Amino acid sequence: RRVVAFTGTARPDRFFRALRSLGCRVCATLPLPDHAPILDQQLASLRRLAAAEGAVLVTTSKDAARTCPSRLQGVAVLPVRVEWAAGDGERLDAMIEQVIAHCTRRSDAVVREGG
Repeated sequence: RRVVAFTGTARPDRFFRALRSLGCRVCATLPLPDHAPILDQQLASLRRLAAAEGAVLVTTSKDAARTCPSRLQGVAVLPVRVEWAAGDGERLDAMIEQVIAHCTRRSDAVVREGG
């Protein structure tokens, strides 16, 4: 299946590789900055390109969640699923605890400096 893909994720190449691994022929891509919305003119341009290529316009479920559903008419959405491996939960908890501790230390320092 021929596709024209766009995404505003941190690692757009992963999405494009995933499409290829699923057997898609990626005709064109538009990597947007992480969390960036797709502009109307960008979407219109991609729609024209997909039509000219005989391709399906596709994006990620993350991008779809940030886009008005009416703008996604005719856009295929590739769902993304996260699977935790053994021990991942504990590592995530440890990282969160480090961030909280760091923020608490910074907050305490600001209070001491301020008065």
